[in-house]
Amino acid sequence: MDEKLKACLHHWQPLLENFLSPLEVAERMPSFRKEFRQLRNIDGHLQAQEFMKIILGSNNEDIYTEFVEGLKSCEGQNWLHKLIFEDISVPDLTEYISHFEDLPRLKQAMHELSPKLHFINSMDFLYDLRSLFPDHEWHQLHAVVEQRGNTFGLWEIFEVLPKKDPEWKKRFWIHTKENKLRKSEGYGLIADALGRLFQFGSEDTDIVESISTVQVNEPPTSLLKVENQPELLETQLATKPKSVLSPETNIPRNTLDDQPSVAAPTQHPTSTVHLLEKSINEIPLRSYQKELLKKVSGRESTIVFALPGSGKTLIAAHLIKRTLDRPSRNIKRKHRCKVVFFAPSVALVTQQMEKFEQYLGNSDCLIDCMHGRSEEDLYFKLGNTDVLCVTPQVILNAIQKKDAEVSLENFDLLVFDECHHCTGMSPYNRLMRQYLHLKKRRSLCLPQVIGLTATLGIGKTTSLAQAKINILLPCAHLNAVGGIATVVEHKEELLQYVAMPTERKIRLPEQRENSFTMKLDKTMNGIITILEDLDVYTYFATSPVLKNFKNLKKGTFQFEQNCASLDKLLEESEFPAPRDAHVCSDYLQKYSKGLEMQRKLRPQDCIKFLNKYLKEREELTAKVENETEQKLFLELKELVPQLEKIAIEPQCQNQYLEFIEQEIVRQFNLFPESRVMVMVEERQHTLAIKNWMNSHDKLKCFNAEYFVGTAQRNRDEIGMDEQRQLVVMDGFKDGIHKILVCTSEASGEGIDVQNCSMVLCYDYSKNEISLVQQRGRVRDKEGQVVKLSTADVQKKDEKNMYKVMVMEKATEAVQNDYVTNKAKYVEQLETLQRKFVMQYQRSIARIMRRQQQQCFKKELRLQCRKCRVDVCSSKDIRRVIDGEETGDLFSIMNGAKYINISDEFKTKYQSVTHPKIQAMGVDWNKTNKISCVTCGKAWGIEAEWRGILHYPLMKIDGFRIVDPVDPTFLQVPRQWQSTCFVPDILNLETVLESCEADVNNQ
Repeated sequence: MDEKLKACLHHWQPLLENFLSPLEVAERMPSFRKEFRQLRNIDGHLQAQEFMKIILGSNNEDIYTEFVEGLKSCEGQNWLHKLIFEDISVPDLTEYISHFEDLPRLKQAMHELSPKLHFINSMDFLYDLRSLFPDHEWHQLHAVVEQRGNTFGLWEIFEVLPKKDPEWKKRFWIHTKENKLRKSEGYGLIADALGRLFQFGSEDTDIVESISTVQVNEPPTSLLKVENQPELLETQLATKPKSVLSPETNIPRNTLDDQPSVAAPTQHPTSTVHLLEKSINEIPLRSYQKELLKKVSGRESTIVFALPGSGKTLIAAHLIKRTLDRPSRNIKRKHRCKVVFFAPSVALVTQQMEKFEQYLGNSDCLIDCMHGRSEEDLYFKLGNTDVLCVTPQVILNAIQKKDAEVSLENFDLLVFDECHHCTGMSPYNRLMRQYLHLKKRRSLCLPQVIGLTATLGIGKTTSLAQAKINILLPCAHLNAVGGIATVVEHKEELLQYVAMPTERKIRLPEQRENSFTMKLDKTMNGIITILEDLDVYTYFATSPVLKNFKNLKKGTFQFEQNCASLDKLLEESEFPAPRDAHVCSDYLQKYSKGLEMQRKLRPQDCIKFLNKYLKEREELTAKVENETEQKLFLELKELVPQLEKIAIEPQCQNQYLEFIEQEIVRQFNLFPESRVMVMVEERQHTLAIKNWMNSHDKLKCFNAEYFVGTAQRNRDEIGMDEQRQLVVMDGFKDGIHKILVCTSEASGEGIDVQNCSMVLCYDYSKNEISLVQQRGRVRDKEGQVVKLSTADVQKKDEKNMYKVMVMEKATEAVQNDYVTNKAKYVEQLETLQRKFVMQYQRSIARIMRRQQQQCFKKELRLQCRKCRVDVCSSKDIRRVIDGEETGDLFSIMNGAKYINISDEFKTKYQSVTHPKIQAMGVDWNKTNKISCVTCGKAWGIEAEWRGILHYPLMKIDGFRIVDPVDPTFLQVPRQWQSTCFVPDILNLETVLESCEADVNNQ
């Protein structure tokens, strides 16, 4: 055996494990055939390590010589042979040497660019770099991209590329640069960053400021560093020219006479971040922050309850750092601790991740974020990050999957931002339900849970006793056995640092009646008269819902709610003229909404709304023969032109908008660099107010923008996708938009804009949580909250202020219980937890019983909910589940699609092209909307599966369920999981195979 050769390979082992393509070399080694088959079954990331382990542990004297010859004969690997065994004075080798010097910087660059890499089409990229891979390797990567998706495939390619010819870096840069103009901006950002990293084409690359120069916090070759051996022959190094390697590495070349060196452990990669602010080590904690940190530094789950702007995120960052610095409690995992930070919205996830990067940037922790990406991407990120910021649904989907690879036991710390959302069936609460199931099984690996909030909420109560119970509920759900951490000893200091905005209340005068509102009011009174002629009020005389229906103020939320209640009564009863009553209720709701818009917005906004409704009814009325429908449609058609003429009258203009204008102009005159949030109650109002501002002479210079959540069931054209939300919020922070018109749900929680100087609340007050969050959005010391509200809204606001006081007292009482008698406090939590789990178990049992009984296998009938026409049998419906079933039965029912396989059903509905034709997951695309051919009631959509199979997808809230045998039986469910029968599962893969078999036979 050649001991010198073996010693050399020992010395270069770290380098070879990083860059070697083991299968490419192994197939050229005759003595390695048996081990080659074994090697192919090993995960790609470990192949090189296992390969070198087998080589260096072998007693076969020929294996070393075969290895060297194999390395030399590999076109993509012979640079390694030159580097190790030949004279490095060859000029061409400089590029190869710098190639592996760049590896740590490249890895850091890839981490920095990871939010943008999903823009790259990995299949296109793979074809562009085809010549760099041997056939078997290229086909293997091609299969990975096809089977595992774009993001996972891209990272697989990046695992292999550093082992190839250095030319790949330039190929990658050219690929991104050529696609810069014809694809998304992500290509341009990546091309610019790579151009700076590798000094490619700096003369013609546009520098994008949003990607900073890659920071290297450790020597470039730290991943390849080996221990210096005193036995190394200095003369051997002296005869060689200086390499471009960092001098402290001192890696020898052609050292066949040297003793093998032992590789130092690989260091943890350093996170590449933009250090926009001071890191956590440079920010001294204030006394009140130290007090809060001390209360959560144990391993007990705790809720941090502190004012907005008090630095809860900084406290969480310190806690995360401490968690990462200690060994994991989970003995099954040998790597360091892992933390998940949850936030309820995409904008908040992104904001908090940026803060953690600022705070923890100088430490060795890797931080990333996710919201709604593929599960493959999740598995990759969980394996390659220490702190993952996500929306809760991402983790919830992963842990509920059948044979899930992700469990809450995989984590050491869970942080829930805005944890007051942990109620009902929210994703926060569903996550914690899984946690409590693990706790019930007495799992020893449960993570610590920390909740962050400025308000826990007390529900509808104003009683202190009931408020205490309502405060204990989120404590129980979050397993807060460590109590509620609040500032007690340093309250005065807290108030010095936290912005306490002044509050101004401006009473809006009662709207003057004008010809516009009178016209709408008169039309609505005529519809109410039709309801009286139909004897609706007589038929439902005992119902408390309709008791004061005629006396309610039109154009209010209460009036619209009563119309919705009337619809529900009609659906659940045998009222003799349901179609006419439903039509009246529908028109009343739209007119009431229009009246509200006229009072809060401009007359043209109301007209635009009614015009849109007119177009919808025109298409429907043409297909439906109903006297009441025809009458109300013609009335609406005549009304809209009349309103357009009236709208130009001065007395019809909205005087409330003048108050908004005055307040905003005054604010910017005093503080030109201000940011102003205008919060409204209805998301439909955000776009209208933004358009008004941008057309107003005094306000258009502030470039207002609106901000709302995602679209609601694709019915809402105003809704924003995640990318649009991030762009708008960044524009507001940077001053591109100085005014943000939003709803409190979209941006009223947690959003931190340091120079937000004013929050203007326009005529709404929701609850005590909303009240606290409004104040919290003002981060300027001189900031203010201005409330423009009518008398009714002011009364509601005063009640909410009282509820805030009750909430604070209830929280203090719960804290006292924890301090004085912790055992009793914990017992209360466990009682509530048992009740919480039992309620869920009862729900599961109910679903299981329905699955087993299926209404005694009866055949039930489905009727149109509006006109009662018979539609189909319950046996015609099938349940289709995308992918695998999860362990959560609620998710199975919610995630399923319900199709009708009966040809008869297709004759009962009419279809029109859906205004939003788009994908519904991986395999489905919606095509048309479907509705009852008799009355026009919406029944769902038509969709195609993989572009081949077409089915109607039914929405159960369009139907009633009756028993043809039992006339007293009636069910009017709102969701499929509430139905009294469970449709059989249909496997569309099987249907497709049967179709293909029929085609082949023909």
